[in-house]
Amino acid sequence: MRTVIKYFIASIFLINMELNCSCFYIDSKIGSDDNSGKAPWKAWRSIEHLNTMWQSFNPGDTILFRRNQEWRPLDLLNAVINITGKGLHGTEINPIVISAYGPGNKPIISCENSRTSTALFASNISYVIIKNIHFIGEIKFHNYLNNFDSVIKNVKLLYCVSSGSAVKNEVRSGIDFYAQSVEIGAEKWNQAVMNNIEIGYCTVKNSIQQLNLGIQLYGQGSNWIHHNKVYNSGRSGINFAEGNKNTIEFNLISGTYGAGIKHSVHSGSADSTIIRCNVVLQTNGIGLQLVNLTNSKIYNNTVVTQNNYSFFFGWNPQNPVPYCGKGKYGFNNNLIANNIFVGRSGWLSTPHNVKLIYKDGTIIESYKTKLIWSDNNFHNNIFFNPYSENIIYVREYKEGTKVYYDEIHGGVYRAELVWKEFYIKKNDLNEEWLSKKNVNGDKFCDPKFVDSYWNSSEDYGDFSLKEDSPAKSKGINLDNNYYDLLGNIIPPNYTPNIGAIQN
Repeated sequence: MRTVIKYFIASIFLINMELNCSCFYIDSKIGSDDNSGKAPWKAWRSIEHLNTMWQSFNPGDTILFRRNQEWRPLDLLNAVINITGKGLHGTEINPIVISAYGPGNKPIISCENSRTSTALFASNISYVIIKNIHFIGEIKFHNYLNNFDSVIKNVKLLYCVSSGSAVKNEVRSGIDFYAQSVEIGAEKWNQAVMNNIEIGYCTVKNSIQQLNLGIQLYGQGSNWIHHNKVYNSGRSGINFAEGNKNTIEFNLISGTYGAGIKHSVHSGSADSTIIRCNVVLQTNGIGLQLVNLTNSKIYNNTVVTQNNYSFFFGWNPQNPVPYCGKGKYGFNNNLIANNIFVGRSGWLSTPHNVKLIYKDGTIIESYKTKLIWSDNNFHNNIFFNPYSENIIYVREYKEGTKVYYDEIHGGVYRAELVWKEFYIKKNDLNEEWLSKKNVNGDKFCDPKFVDSYWNSSEDYGDFSLKEDSPAKSKGINLDNNYYDLLGNIIPPNYTPNIGAIQN
């Protein structure tokens, strides 16, 4: 009798769970699209069915894919997971979660054997958490100005994988958050809504195509990119654009075709950005490429490049259009501290008395008159060029430089440049660099890594420091610098290492 009562109570509990549950399950083996989806034994089966159900989900709902399973649609033109139309919207208190259930490996959403390279696409989504899923293909969140009701904000992408087929060149990968922007006049822009995005603990592998990025994030700011790994990226490892209060930290980027971390000149300045504790290895492009950045902190990064500049800080005359507001002063009032830059010489680029002519005829003159090292603070960095005596390449755009909108040649911005350029060499250290009042404690020397070999994007050495490294305990203390890339704790009042790893 007791057994019967227990069975009856358990049955009532299961029935109640199905009736009131806000979880929806997807199982590619035993599921059926005729089921309710509200219990593992009533799971849906296909992504095609899921794509018809987005409008039916409410704040607080959870959509779960069965682990150790794969969804691979055949001959599909659109994205595998396609969130469009009215989109998918949770709330701050009750976000919608898309994740995994059951034991085993991450569920796989694959573009293989289909006619698209996009594994997930969303154009209208807010307060949604996507985690613990492996996408074979690209993850795209795109918002366009012609869709006035759409927003992309308060989205978290956590513990996900985006992988491609680098050898066969079949499937692309990458994480792309893109908000379209249009210039409507001098220092005036319209941009689609995108902000408060978090990309954390994700892996991007083999984005293959030269036009494909590892992680890209455009928008209005307050974005957080952290603890990600980007291997073998087609272009930049991490590419971000305008917006204030962005944070890029604790990322590993290895083997990019282009830049490691890039501030892409787009439609506005990036103010109060933090770029810290990242490791960038063997980029074919520039290690850190930061343009139009103001009031920001760049510290405790380790950058080792191969065939290009280890860093680029300053003004790019080929892309002048976003120099509006604070950004029109280019790269200024930034702190660059405790970084290791190994590779070919770094690049500093600064304008003064530059004339800019917008397409509406507005003329803006005299961008700035100071040099980049007097507008920024350089503290306790290590620069090392194993290839030549040249440490830093400096280009100063002088009075007479003009950037203008050229309608004859397709409406692009062109430049008439007048500049002075020179190298700061090792033997010019004291005269040309350390004598500047905003430069303190920088060194030009070998940082002495434990093992700096690099065979491929996922086969590399130990870039922590040897005991006799000149970077050991030679950094400056900074606010909120409590631990490093590997999770090593930095005790209070401890003098940190230069670089991203504290040993």
